[in-house]
Formats: sequence, C-alpha cells, structure tokens
Amino acid sequence: MALLEILKYPDPRLHKIAETVEVFDESTERLVKDMAETMYESKGIGLAATQVDVHQRVIVIDISDDKKDLLVLINPKLIKFDGQQEYDEGCLSVPGFFETVKRYENHCCSDSTGSTSRKGDENKRESHQKICKR
Repeated sequence: MALLEILKYPDPRLHKIAETVEVFDESTERLVKDMAETMYESKGIGLAATQVDVHQRVIVIDISDDKKDLLVLINPKLIKFDGQQEYDEGCLSVPGFFETVKRYENHCCSDSTGSTSRKGDENKRESHQKICKR
C-alpha cells in the first residue's frame, strides 16, 4: 500500500468531475486500499478519489471509534433521505478549517462495485449519520 498525496484547496484539480467506475479490477482495489491508508494516516473519516487526483467515483469512509469499519462506495447514489442536522465538519483538502454544515440526518445510498463476484449488484446501506468529533 502507498500513501497518496491529498490535494489542497485551491488546487483546480479538486473541481474536476469524477467519472463512473466501469470495471472494478485490481487497480481499483489498489486505489481503495491506498485511499484507506491515506485517510487513516491523515486522521480523516472520509476521502474521495478526486482528493488524491484520481477522478473516479470512489469514496472511503470510516466513522467508527476503532477505525475498523471501512465503508467503500463505488459510483454512489443518494436514493433516500430525510431530516437535517448541523455540525462542524472539516475536510482533508482544507486542513485546519471547520464549518458548520447541514447534512441529512438519515439517508440511504446505493453503490455498484462492478466486481466479477457481484457484477451489476446494487448494495444498499442504511445508516444514520453520526456526528464526528474532532
């Protein structure tokens, strides 16, 4: 695994639109592992591929206290949501800056891995968003 460089604001590459992952292969698996290692090393709770200058729809998230509950989303889509909550949120691409943001309190998203074992599957994950303390 390798630590990836996290782009910092105002880098214009952060504005590139991520493309759909068409094939989930070894390079995608490597990207996910490297993104997870980079996120954990940087003490973050989430990282999008665009933040490491890979413009694919890949996100890694781990909001668990013990950092052993990695959630990987490939081509995520928000399909159901309700409620609202506000809290301070930071970003690894804007270090040291926190802003009060509104987020859905409850949401359901789907993703498609495209892996050969689950090709075409839509994986639905219900979750209640947690407030993540600094």
